[in-house]
Amino acid sequence: MSKRLTGVSLLALLLLSLMALPALGVEDLPEDPGAGSVEEEEEPLPDIDSIGTQNETSRQFFPDAYEEPSVFPPMVYGLLVIGGIIALVLLVMYLLWQPRFAQERQKKAKGRR
Repeated sequence: MSKRLTGVSLLALLLLSLMALPALGVEDLPEDPGAGSVEEEEEPLPDIDSIGTQNETSRQFFPDAYEEPSVFPPMVYGLLVIGGIIALVLLVMYLLWQPRFAQERQKKAKGRR
């Protein structure tokens, strides 16, 4: 069964790679000689700060300035430390109780026989 599965997967890989070959053949199209010959002076693009500030109506929809909360960053680190300690305690408790779990499993297996 594994030989058949390997053969089918190799065949599928081969067929997919053969189907992808035409996508790799990209033609170099000749450049249009008239497109870039006329040099036009373009206006500089507006700055990010000037976009949407043309009138008062657009300015009223701007979001409020971000103010970082002062309480949460220390709380995040404290919660991470507490969570790590709890996870470590649970892991140690599991490793200590693991022999008891094996004994209970053996007692159940003897009771079923």
